[in-house]
Amino acid sequence: MATRPVLGPARDNVTVGASSKHTSLKSRHLEGLDERKRRVEAEGLAEAAKKESTLRSRPGGTSSDLETRFSELVQEHKQSKQKYQTELESANKRNAALATELEAAKARAAELQHVQRSTADLRKANVLAETENLKLKREVDSLRGDRSAARDLDDRLEALEAERDGVDAKLRETVEQTHRLEALLEAAAVAYRLLYRDSVPRQELQRTRAELAQERLDRAAWRRRAEVAEQQVGELGSEVAHLREAIHLEREMGQLDREREVTLLALAERYEIAPLHPDPTLDHITTLPFVDLVINHASLASSHYANEIHDLTSALCCASADLSEITSSRDALQSSLSALQVEHTKLQSLHAAVVAAHAPCDGLAAALRSDLQRASVSEARQVSLLHNAKEEVSALEERNRADRELLKRANDTAARAKLAENALVDEIKELTDALQDAAQYRPLYEDLMGEHEIMLSREAMAIDEAERVGQQNVELMGSVSGGQKIGYIDALRREAAAVKHELASTRHLLNSANDKIATLEAENEAYKAVDPWAGSTRTKVRRQPEGSGLVNSALGRSRR
Repeated sequence: MATRPVLGPARDNVTVGASSKHTSLKSRHLEGLDERKRRVEAEGLAEAAKKESTLRSRPGGTSSDLETRFSELVQEHKQSKQKYQTELESANKRNAALATELEAAKARAAELQHVQRSTADLRKANVLAETENLKLKREVDSLRGDRSAARDLDDRLEALEAERDGVDAKLRETVEQTHRLEALLEAAAVAYRLLYRDSVPRQELQRTRAELAQERLDRAAWRRRAEVAEQQVGELGSEVAHLREAIHLEREMGQLDREREVTLLALAERYEIAPLHPDPTLDHITTLPFVDLVINHASLASSHYANEIHDLTSALCCASADLSEITSSRDALQSSLSALQVEHTKLQSLHAAVVAAHAPCDGLAAALRSDLQRASVSEARQVSLLHNAKEEVSALEERNRADRELLKRANDTAARAKLAENALVDEIKELTDALQDAAQYRPLYEDLMGEHEIMLSREAMAIDEAERVGQQNVELMGSVSGGQKIGYIDALRREAAAVKHELASTRHLLNSANDKIATLEAENEAYKAVDPWAGSTRTKVRRQPEGSGLVNSALGRSRR
C-alpha cells in the first residue's frame, strides 16, 4: 500500500484561509446589521413623526366614540403588547437555547481544535513511525547483509569441508602408500631371506644351523666344565700345598728322630754300652712311657701321611689326566670358536649388505612417516578449524534466527503502524470534511445571531416607543382638547396597525429564526457521534449528502 502524503500544512492553510474569510464575512455581516438597525430606527422615528403629524392634522369627532375606540385601541394595544411580550419571552428562550447551542458549537469547535491538535500529534507520530520504518528498513538491509555474510561463511565452510575431504583423501592415499611401502619392505626382507636361503643348500644350511647350535651348547657345557675343573684344580692345589707342608713336617720330624737314634747309637758305641745300672738321680723320672708314646704317635702319623700321600698322588694323577683332557677340549673348542667367528663375520657382512640394500627404503619410510605425521597435524588443524567454523555457523544461525524474529516483530509493528496511519488518515479526512461542513454553516449561525440582535434592538425600541406613547397618552388625556384626542386616537390606531404590521414582520422573522434553529438542530443531530464498532474508540461523523434539501435550503438562506 502506498503511503499517503502528509496533509498537515495544506489543511492548516485551508483552515487559516477559511478563518480569515469567515472573519471578513462576519465583519461585513455586522456592518450590514448595523446599517439595517440604523435604517429601522430611522424608519421608526419617521413613522412616529408621521403618526404624530397625522394626529395633529386630523379633525375632531364624537368624544364618546373616540374614547370607546381609544379604550379598545388601548386594550388591543395592551393585548398586542402582552402577546408581543410573550413572543419576546419565547424569543428570549429561543435565544437562550441558541446561546446554549452556540456554547455547544463552541465546545464542538474546541473539540475540533483538539482534533486538529490530535491530528498534528498523529502527523508527528506518523512522521516518527515513518522514521522508525526507515530505521527498520535499514536494520532489514543490515540483516540482509548479515545473511549474505552468513552465506559467505557457509560457502567458506563448504570450501573448508571440501578441503578437509581433499586432505582426508590425500591422507588416505598417504596411508595406503605407507601400507604399500611397508608391504614392499616386508616383501623385500622376505625376498632377501628367501634369496639367502635359496643361495645355500637347505640341508647344508640346516646342518650348519644344527652344528652351530650344538657347538654353542657344547661350548657352553665345556665352559661350565672348565670352570668346574678349574675350581677343582684350585681346591686340589690347595690340598696339595697342605699335604706338602704336612709331608715336609713329617720329614723333618723323622729326620729328627733318626738323628736322635743315630746320636743314641753313637753314644752307645762310644761308651760300649755298659750294663745298665740304675741312676739314683733318675729314679724319680719315668722316661719309657713318653718315648713309647712318641714312637707310637710318629708311626701313626707316618702311616696316616703315607695313606694321604697315596690318595693325593692318585688324585693328582686323575687331575692331570682331566687337565690334559680339558686342555684338548679347549683346543677343539677354540678351533670351533674360530670357525664360528669366521661364520659370524660372514653373517655380519651379509647383514650389512642387507641393511645397505634397505637403506633407501628406510629413507622413504622415514619420509612417509614424516608425511604421515604432518598429515595428522594438518588433519587435527583442519578438524579444529572445522569445529570453530561449525561454532561460528551455529552462532550466526542463532543470530540469524534472532534477527528474523526481530524482523518479524518489526514487520508486524510496521503493519500495525501502517494500519493505524491509514485509520488516522481516514479519520483526519472525515474530521476535516466535517470541519469544512461546519465552517460552511458558520455564516448561517452568525446571520441568525445578527438577526437575534436586531430583534432584541427592535424589542427595546418597541418598549421605548410604548412607554413614550403611554406617556404621551397620559399627557394628552390631561391637557389636549377633544379634536386632539380624536387625532391622537386615530394616530394610536394607526400606530397599533403599524405595530401589528411590525409584529407580523417580527413573527415572520421569528418563524425564520425557528426554521434556522430547526436547521441548526438538525445539523447538530447530524454532527452527533455514533459508534459503528463495538470495541473502537474512534467517532464517525455523519454528514448530509451534497444534494440534500436541508443543505440546499441552508445554502439558499445564507445567500439571501
